[in-house]
Amino acid sequence: MRTESGLALYLLLARPVRGDRPHPAAAGPPGGDQRPPGALIWLHAGDAGAIAGTLNLVRAMRLAGVRASYIITTATDTTATDKAPGSALPKGAILAPAPADTLTDVREFLDHWRPDAVACIGGGLRPGLVHQAHLRGISVFLFDAPAPRL
Repeated sequence: MRTESGLALYLLLARPVRGDRPHPAAAGPPGGDQRPPGALIWLHAGDAGAIAGTLNLVRAMRLAGVRASYIITTATDTTATDKAPGSALPKGAILAPAPADTLTDVREFLDHWRPDAVACIGGGLRPGLVHQAHLRGISVFLFDAPAPRL
């Protein structure tokens, strides 16, 4: 598979340094979670400040009648949701560690969960995710992203 040179350079520079703690998603989906039937929307809270908003977005979509299941990931760790205001996980939502923004980790995550759409809330752009989602025809939405990082 051919990768654009700019993306390849970014991913090379962003890879973990030897001795760094491995990313929690490296071991695969947590607890052997299976993809729920029907539509699945992946919501990624890009920073700790976006967790409460991400959970509220799920609640708002459910109230609006969006029939879907949700997988919620965070850039930090899944215990961060315990500290967020209104952090109770909405019904129909699965909490999982986010894959590292490498082509391999994102590819494995997308292969397992097969989301119908992705929304990244807060945090910076995830080029590996955008690239892998594009290859699969999955729409990616970016909300509340800091402009200097784009």
